[in-house]
Amino acid sequence: WGKRFAAEALRVIEEENEHLVNHLLAKGCSTEDEKKEARDEADGVKHSRIQSLAITLDKIKYALRHSKLGKNAPPPVRVLEDMETIEFLWTGEKSIGKQVYKVIKQIAGKRNKALQKKLGYLNKLLKIELCPPTLDEV
Repeated sequence: WGKRFAAEALRVIEEENEHLVNHLLAKGCSTEDEKKEARDEADGVKHSRIQSLAITLDKIKYALRHSKLGKNAPPPVRVLEDMETIEFLWTGEKSIGKQVYKVIKQIAGKRNKALQKKLGYLNKLLKIELCPPTLDEV
């Protein structure tokens, strides 16, 4: 996973460099000196990003080397099981559904009756407070 992360990060850095050069050149660089200066500035940003990536990878390597699991450590990111996904989205204490519902409820307040009615419908539809959805319902 570490090699894939580094490769993807480097791909993004290269892509950012191309866009930055084009953006700086589009600002109206007319002379060759201005064009060179724009490319040099973009290259400076690119090298800074690469250095930051190298430092980050070194810190990851250090942390993994000093972890209790060593080389047997599981990857830091994994695909969630179906029930874990449901919990994250709907049923968990800090699920996205519950957070969105609470924010909308706070925004609506008592001032907006139409929105309050829709929130009641949303609450029933998602069963956020009454009964969390099961895997079959999702």
